[in-house]
Amino acid sequence: MKSIQKIIKKPILLLLLISVCSFGLASAVEAQSITRAGLLKDMEIRPGVEVEIPIDIENVTDLYGIDIELEFDPEFWEFRDADTRREGIQPATGTFLDPGMTLFNIIDMEEGRIHLVLSQVNPSVGKSGTGNILVLYATALQTGTTSFEVSKVELSTRDGIGIEVEGVDGEVTIASEAPEVVATSIPVTDPTQIIIIPTYVPPTATPVPTSTPRPTVEAQTAGSSQTTEEQAAKQTDTASAEEEPQAETEQSVGDDDLTGNGDETGLSKEGEDDGNNGIWIGVAILAVVLAAVGFFIYNKKKSSSTREE
Repeated sequence: MKSIQKIIKKPILLLLLISVCSFGLASAVEAQSITRAGLLKDMEIRPGVEVEIPIDIENVTDLYGIDIELEFDPEFWEFRDADTRREGIQPATGTFLDPGMTLFNIIDMEEGRIHLVLSQVNPSVGKSGTGNILVLYATALQTGTTSFEVSKVELSTRDGIGIEVEGVDGEVTIASEAPEVVATSIPVTDPTQIIIIPTYVPPTATPVPTSTPRPTVEAQTAGSSQTTEEQAAKQTDTASAEEEPQAETEQSVGDDDLTGNGDETGLSKEGEDDGNNGIWIGVAILAVVLAAVGFFIYNKKKSSSTREE
């Protein structure tokens, strides 16, 4: 019975051991199969000494074209031009890919950026494995620690299928006590074998004749307000001008009225004078009548007395 248990246990342990080993091997293979690009190994160099800084790619399959950008601190570096036929500063092209054509291959010192767009041409085939993409001929200007950071990297097969890749940021330590770099020069591609595709530069735009600037909304509002105020002022002046003759007319009418009132006053005065005169005439007539009556009565009495005698 015990022997049977031992026979059963041993295969179980063996299968367990095989499973663990298979898992570890698969993980190691998977870790090694990741495609990486950039400064893959940190460096330690001395200031003032020109060195070759390699930008590499590893564990790639069927690589045919690459578009990679790296950023750096311009205050730390001075670069030697690898192709004096072209304007600006160019890095050297590595030999991992066959000489093909480039759209960009430039070191921009103002922006602190390295940009390479490179593709093989027919009849080249895709490349697999590990190798060098760029070589920077660099001289450190000061001590310190700086880096080359991959800001963009895109890989493609001949059929235009993208390849998954991981950018690697490499660090460079610059120190006076750093060991002297003793290494064989990295082989590079002859720049005369590379086809250069000119970068499109848009034509200079023809200057447009300056036109009269259109007023802004505020100016239009101010102008409208000013126009409204001017119109209101004009209307006020017109109304004043129209009112002045009316006032004169009213004044003249008032004067006429006053004149008429004066005439009426004069007429009433004349009437009063006429009334007074009538009164005096009436009084005079009454006096004459009374005198006549008295004279008649006196004569009558006198004649009566004469008769009695």
